[in-house]
Amino acid sequence: VQQIINDITYTPQPRTGLTAKQIKKLKSLANNHLDWELLQSLATVLTPFYLATRCLSGRQYPTLALSYWVTQNLHLFLSTEIPDAPLENAFLHLLLNKFRFYFESKVTFEQKRGKL
Repeated sequence: VQQIINDITYTPQPRTGLTAKQIKKLKSLANNHLDWELLQSLATVLTPFYLATRCLSGRQYPTLALSYWVTQNLHLFLSTEIPDAPLENAFLHLLLNKFRFYFESKVTFEQKRGKL
């Protein structure tokens, strides 16, 4: 995907029917290397949340029983450092703090019991 977007934004072809103004605008929107690293790091860290959401969004099966398993696995993921990935680890640390706040301190006893 990165290469396709780079090809479109860095070297848009005039034959695509774009005006010179549109081509200039596309080039101004081009992502640099740091932007791509940031996007890749975010994708790495947020993928488990996407998968958890998909798992808990099922309509053909009960999802309440899955909530405990999903939250435990998200906690484990957020608590595990990724080797040689300082940006991802910074995101994980920030998300772990929010996760603990919303899933440990803000959860009532009844809500915790309902997950089990």
